[in-house]
Amino acid sequence: MAAAGRGAGGGVVVGAALVVPYRELGVLGGMAGLVWIALVVHGFKGMGRSDGVLGVVGAVTAFALGGCAAAEVMDGLTTLFSVLAAALTGFLMHNWPPARVAIGTCGALFVGFLLAGGALHVYAVGYGRVWVRPSP
Repeated sequence: MAAAGRGAGGGVVVGAALVVPYRELGVLGGMAGLVWIALVVHGFKGMGRSDGVLGVVGAVTAFALGGCAAAEVMDGLTTLFSVLAAALTGFLMHNWPPARVAIGTCGALFVGFLLAGGALHVYAVGYGRVWVRPSP
């Protein structure tokens, strides 16, 4: 169990390195994106132990990111965030204190990674292009 916990940090960084939009963010923005994803994912991992906290924070964040993605006309991410918000709201009904079910470490890492990576993509499409130099 302890070995799996230590290896999760490296797996998050490797996964984040594969999804960061370097073209829109550039190298320095991409590195900041890696740090952002790792911090958010491990923050959600810590929230997974408290009754109701991960469900509330995740559902509100997914709903807000769905609105931001809709404003940027990113239909796929809008749908993904809306479905995640609905799923977390349904989960919250069973996780409210006293909790009858728990999301676990794997579920918390998944939700955190999805929200952090999705937020980075919404930002990159909306504002990240300002940092990219035009090609000659």
